[in-house]
Amino acid sequence: MQSLRNAIFSQFQVSPDSLVPITVPGMDDRELFLRPLSGQGRDSWELAIVGPRKESATAVLVVDCLVDKEGVRVFKPTDVTAVAQLPANVVRPIADAVFENNKLGEDAVEVAEGE
Repeated sequence: MQSLRNAIFSQFQVSPDSLVPITVPGMDDRELFLRPLSGQGRDSWELAIVGPRKESATAVLVVDCLVDKEGVRVFKPTDVTAVAQLPANVVRPIADAVFENNKLGEDAVEVAEGE
């Protein structure tokens, strides 16, 4: 019998079946996808909203969720600052799709802000 730990990891592992295709402005010839927001990504996003470092919350979402067709992340966690410098008309639609795909709404922002 599979351990509970292994069952959880295998049940919720990101796979190509869980990826959502996305069109990125100016990158029409590339296949890009979104993976579900990870727990660590959610924590980083919340800290970006209310934490002392005030990283770009939008860039945090893009870095955590943008992947190739194999589910490999396009950016590393250390790329948040560089992604935040990309044009808003590129980054914002990706972040908006992450919000929609992960059912993040105003209530999620309020929870992160402690309201």
